[in-house]
Parts: sequence; structure tokens; C-alpha cells
Amino acid sequence: MPVYWYPEEGAVIRGELIKADIIANLIQLAAKLHEILIVLSLSAIALSIFRRRLVGGGVRLGFLTGGYRVGDLPYLWSAAFRHQGLDKSRPWELVHCNSAFENITLPLICYNESVEVWTVHLRDYNNGYTYRTKLGTCDILDSSKYPASGYSELMGWAENLGATDLANNLIFQSESTKIRRYLNITKKGDRMLSTTPPHFLMNSIGLFQQFINTTSVGAVSKEPRYQLTSKGDNQYQPFVQSICETHPYTNSSPYLSFKYPVGLECFGDADCEHTKSHPPSLADVWPNATSWSSNSLNPEYTTHHDNSSVVFTSGLVSNNNMDRELYLCTMLASWAGSTFTYTPQVDDILRARPSAGNDLQEAYHKRFDGNIRVIKFERDWFPISNPELKFSNDHLSNTTVGRLIQQLRYNETKNGTSADHIDPLGHSDTPPNISLAKVFGAYLTESLSRSSLGSGPFVRLVETDKELSLVDLTNQHGYFRDIRTYKRLNETHSNVTAQGITYYPERTFENYTATFKQALNIDMQAKRYGYGSGQRRRTLDFAVSMMCIYLGTVFTYGLVIAVLSVLELLQIHLWGGPVRVLSVAPWSDLQDLFLLALRTPNPNDQDSADVGAGVTSDQIWKKIVRVRADHADNVQLALDQNPDDTSKVETVGGKKYY
Repeated sequence: MPVYWYPEEGAVIRGELIKADIIANLIQLAAKLHEILIVLSLSAIALSIFRRRLVGGGVRLGFLTGGYRVGDLPYLWSAAFRHQGLDKSRPWELVHCNSAFENITLPLICYNESVEVWTVHLRDYNNGYTYRTKLGTCDILDSSKYPASGYSELMGWAENLGATDLANNLIFQSESTKIRRYLNITKKGDRMLSTTPPHFLMNSIGLFQQFINTTSVGAVSKEPRYQLTSKGDNQYQPFVQSICETHPYTNSSPYLSFKYPVGLECFGDADCEHTKSHPPSLADVWPNATSWSSNSLNPEYTTHHDNSSVVFTSGLVSNNNMDRELYLCTMLASWAGSTFTYTPQVDDILRARPSAGNDLQEAYHKRFDGNIRVIKFERDWFPISNPELKFSNDHLSNTTVGRLIQQLRYNETKNGTSADHIDPLGHSDTPPNISLAKVFGAYLTESLSRSSLGSGPFVRLVETDKELSLVDLTNQHGYFRDIRTYKRLNETHSNVTAQGITYYPERTFENYTATFKQALNIDMQAKRYGYGSGQRRRTLDFAVSMMCIYLGTVFTYGLVIAVLSVLELLQIHLWGGPVRVLSVAPWSDLQDLFLLALRTPNPNDQDSADVGAGVTSDQIWKKIVRVRADHADNVQLALDQNPDDTSKVETVGGKKYY
């Protein structure tokens, strides 16, 4: 973890606290002065070049006067230039930085392997026997590890249709920490793209941040503001594409032959590509469908066959003309490689990439720099993610997705007939297919987020070739604080201590350590965030650019002088004569040049005839100014044309001028 100039709360100087904003303002003032000095120094280098050109080929008058307006040549040799930002009192900071995590060993450990956490083959037993026993009851909403447990937040989102028109981001809260995450939705044509960080990963990072604040893990525990960023390419988040179409529906319409929309990006998945080339009809997906009146607001997810990547749903809604509409929706789910960032003192949001906007657009077009893994489903997974619940005697729906669709309806009576309408087809400005794609895509995304079967996380406190000690962050408080210790006992047994109980299983120490090495590892990087942390901004980029230009100019200028000096020493001839490095001491300031101009005869030039009353011709600034010598070896300025009674100044040092 880097060391910075001063703590965020300020610095104590002679017993008094100097606030951080005062220090920041002083540093900004010094930085601006430094930028000004850089500009002045660049001008000084230009002046030196101009003076050499005066006794050579000459300088355009406008260029010459512009360069003489500013300049501070001695700054190049000043201590301010030679010691920019270097603190000699603490030289070890140049080669050593404090460790953010000195007392623990990263990465975090989740007990399950990566292929289990982000499985690409979802079936009912992914969520275990305990979950299946709770089907049909509201108990499945009690624990965040169940796919349908995000229902309450999604319900609140759908209920606020009139206020937000189904906002493109939803917020989900961790149950045990203050951390939150967004479920982001982006529109791509008539398709909706949805993503969110995995729920277990949000909890893990939130628990780790709490552990940092309550336990001394290193320098990061002493920082009032820091940023945590995940590292590695083994972390994923759900990425769902959803698209819907609506068709007029009557009992006589050929609704069973209606085709599902297939405008999806398949990411090379063969099943998806086959579906795009052979779009299935309603009868293909629902072979037992005869009438849809009973399924008006009770949608279900399904696939064309088991182990398929393309998800379908269908149903009926009514429009504001009392006509029924049949909607057909298609979805494709995948795991997208991601990185996660959390800055707890700035906000409580776990930010991910891809998250929204261009990130999701890039993922859709396969330009995202992470890998994409398409998910395949067994049909028996969908009753777990979209279970039937006994909320009330409402006959319209008893599934979680159906309850969401109910929130989009309103009741209207026309000509004595009462009917329930879906708001996207009635009062909303959003097309119905877009609103339906939002709801179905968001629900599937959240279900996948909670299907990531990660457990833990564990933090390693001690790790040697004979001992491994970990703390379970999900059980770090209470009477039996879960610090697990594994020690080598002999070739066949180990010494294991967990929750204050020691036992000796017939399992080797190497077997335990190998298990944790195979588990999902979440590596984290910490850096200070805020005042004095060096966060990149446009002002910083400008200052760095100015410094690079300045140092490049100084280097180039010095290199040219050095090369010419060597060539002069070796008496090399170039351009028809010997190489000479001109060293002209006079006229270092504008007043010296002004005095030289005072004793120079008036030029015989039409453009300068009326300069006493003000310059009227812009052409005068294009004239070439040279230094010449008269018959008495007096130096003077010559404008454009060389006077006949002057001669070129000798540069070999064999003649004295006045």
C-alpha cells in the first residue's frame, strides 16, 4: 500500500492540527507555481536558442519579441528544479512501501471451487435438498442464498412503475453489512441487457471490509479512506440478454405458430446459434398449450429442451382497447468476467465492470476484455428460481414473476366490461415489449446472482508448512468465534481446532491445504483514496503532460548542445564549414536587447516607416532580425536586408566587438 504525503484528517504541526483541505490548497498553489516556473523555464531555453540564432541565420522579429516577454533561466540551476517533490528526510520511501495487509495472507478463500460457484450447468440440485423442501412456501424468501430471495426488492421496483417507468438500476442490500450493489439494465435496440455482481461476492467483500475496520490487518486498517479492488480473472457476474415481442391474440388467431424473437448475441454457443437459425414457435416450446386464457398473468420460464442455453416465456396481457396481446420473450444468460471495486468511505456501492452503458454494449458485441461463459439450464431449475407461492387467493398469479407482472396492471371498465391491463400497453410511454423484457431479464439476472454457490469467505491468519489458521468471516463474532486451525500431526492425521473444539481426523495436513488451494480465491488490492492519494484527474494529467514536454525539451536541447560540442572538439565539418557551438552572453534580458536597438541606425524599410505612431503593417513581424557589425566593429541589429556597410559577426572568437 503506498505511503502518501499526509493523513486524510490533516497533519499535526507543533501541536496544532492543520486540516487536510488547507494542506491540499497549499499543495495546489505550489503545483500551480511549479507549472508557471516550468513555462518560464521553457521560455528561457527558447531565449538561449534565439540568441544563438541572432548571430547566425537570424530570428523573425515577432518570434523574438514574444520569447523575450517571459523567462527565468537561473531556475534550471535552482534547488526548486533539482529537488522536485523529493523528501530527503525519508529516503526509504523511494524503495519501500507499507503493506496494506501485513497481518493476514490474501487472497480470500471461498470453500467452493470456481467451477461450482459459477457453474455453467444449472439444475435443481445446485441449490440442495433443503431448498426443495421449502417449495410452495414463503420460506424460500428468507435466505439470500436462494434464487428467488431477491423478490421483495424486485417487487418494490415493479410497484414504482408510475414513478420511475421501471428505472434502469435497482439496489440490493447485503444482509450482514452496509454494502450494496446495482442491478443495471441497458437498452440495445429492442433488446435489454442486464447484469449485477453476485450476491455472495457482495457479502464477502462487505464482510472483509468490516474485518479490516475491526481488526488490525496492516496499514489499510489505519487509513480513514481506502479503495478495495478485486484482482484476477476468476470472477464473474451474470449477464442476461432479453427480448420480447407482442402479437394480437384471439381464439381464432394462429397463435401456436407465432415465432419467438431470436435477436441474441450467442457468444459462439451452438444451441443458441441453432435457435437463431431455426426459431421455435409457441407450439414447439409449449407442446401442450391449447388455451392461454388461464395463463394470462402467470408466466413461467422454460427451455426448448434440457441442457439448453435459450430461455423462453410467454403469456397474455390486455391493451387499452380491451384487446388481448400475446407476448413471446427469449433470454440468454451467461457469466461475464468482471472486476469489482468498493470504496466504503465514499459510498456503499460495490461497483463492477461490466456494469452499464458502454460496458454492456461491449460485452454484447464481444469486445469486452473479460471472457463470456454461456449458461445452460435444466428445466427443473426454473421452479426453484420462479416458484409458486401462496400469497393470497388472487387467481391471476401465484408465481414470483407473475406477481411482478401483476404490479404492471391496472383495471379499467369500458362499456360495462371490466378488464385488467398491463400498464406498458396502457398509460406508460415505454413500449410494452421493452417493459416486459426489462422485468423478465432483471428477474433472471437476480436469480443467477443468488445462484452463485460461494461459501465463506475465509481469511488466512497464519500459513506455514506445518500450520494453517483461518477465520470464517461469516462467524467472526460471538462466543465461538470461528478461527479454524489446521496443524500437521503425523503422516496420516491432523490436529484441527474449530469453534473451540479440537479433534484429530484421519486426514493429512497436505490434504487440507490442497482443498483450500483448489477453492475459489478472491484476491484484493487496497489503495488510499481521497486527498493526497494521487487519483488521476484532468488537472493531474495536464501537469504530467507539461512535465513530460518540459523534460523532453530540456533533454533534447542538452543532447543537441552535447553532440555539437563533441563535433566541434573533433573538428568535424558539416554544411560546408566547421561545426561551432555559439556562446553568446549579451542580451540575456529584454533591456539589454533594447539598448542594442537604441544605437542601431533606423532601417530603410517601408513597413517600419511609421512605427513611431504605432505599427500599421502586420508584415513587419515577419522580418528577419540579425546581429551585424559595422566598420568600427560595433554590433547592431539589421532588419531583413543586410546593410552594405555591415558584415557578418565572426563566431570563431578571433575578433573583439563593441
